[in-house]
Amino acid sequence: MRHFIISSVLRRLFRWVKFQWSPVIPFNTCNSHLAQGDIFRSRLVGPLADDEVRVLRTEDCDHGDHVLAGSPGRVYAYSDLIERLAKVPVERRVPPFQRRNGTPSEMVVVYGDLFEYFILASQTCDVSGNDGPAKPFAAICPVVTMGEMLARERFPISKESRKDPAKSTTVVDYLQETLQKDFSADRDDPFTLPNRVRDALAEWQPATSSEKETRGRIKNILSESSFKKSYLYYLPADVAFNMPECYVDFTRLFSVVTERVSSIASNRVCTLVSPYREDFGSKLGSYLSRVATPSPLAPPKIQ
Repeated sequence: MRHFIISSVLRRLFRWVKFQWSPVIPFNTCNSHLAQGDIFRSRLVGPLADDEVRVLRTEDCDHGDHVLAGSPGRVYAYSDLIERLAKVPVERRVPPFQRRNGTPSEMVVVYGDLFEYFILASQTCDVSGNDGPAKPFAAICPVVTMGEMLARERFPISKESRKDPAKSTTVVDYLQETLQKDFSADRDDPFTLPNRVRDALAEWQPATSSEKETRGRIKNILSESSFKKSYLYYLPADVAFNMPECYVDFTRLFSVVTERVSSIASNRVCTLVSPYREDFGSKLGSYLSRVATPSPLAPPKIQ
C-alpha cells in the first residue's frame, strides 16, 4: 500500500514537473471553417474613422469601383459630391453610401495603419456558417508584431524626448545610434529583430545615469507588465506556425465583410487552441464591457 501511494505521488509530481517545463504552444492548424481565434497573415490596412467624409468617385461622379478599373478619379468632400450629383442625370445618379443589391460599399479615404497579421474576433458560430448562415460582417483585430512595434512606433525614450515629443524615436533607431549597432539586416524580420534588440540591451553597459534610465525605459517597453494591460493580448513566437512574437490590440477592433474574410481563408497561418481561444474571447469581452466601479467599501480605520 505504501509503495502504491509513493508511486502515485511520484507520477503526479512527474506530470506536474513535465507540465511546468513544457513549452506553451497556444496554436494549432486551422479548421476548414472560420473560427474565433483564426490568425491570418495578410497585409491589411486598419482604417481609423474620422468626421471628414472623403468619397472616392470618378470625375463624372460614378462609383469608386470605376476608378480602380482605370477611369480618372478624384476625392470629393461629401457636400461637394452631393452638389455635383444634383447635375447628373437621374438614371446615372448613385447617391453616396446607398445600400442596394449589387452596389459595392462606398469607397472613402481615411487614415489607417498597415499590419501583416490579424485575428478573427467574432464568435465561431457567427462566421463559420456551420449552424446557420454566417453574419454579413465579422469583427477582426490587428495583430502587432513585436518587430513592428520596435521598428515603427515612436517612444519618448530619452530625457530630451520626454520634454519634447517631436524628439521621440523608435527603439531600433535609438539603439542603432547610441550603441552603433547595425539592425538593417533584421529591421523588417519580425522573427529575429526582437531577440536582437534584447541581446543588445543585455550587452549594453550604460556609462551615465541618464543612459541607465533610458535602458530601463526600453526594457520596460519589452517587459511582461507592459503586455498585461487589459487592451493587449500577448502571443509568443512559434516558427513552426510562422507566428512571430506579437500582441493583439483590442483598441483597434473593426469590421470587415465576412465573405471577404472567407475568400482569404487560405492565408490563415494558425488558430488559437482551447483554452487560449476562450481566454482570448473572455478578455476581449471583458475589455469591451468593463464598467467603472468605485473603490471597495471598507470599515473606518482604527486610530
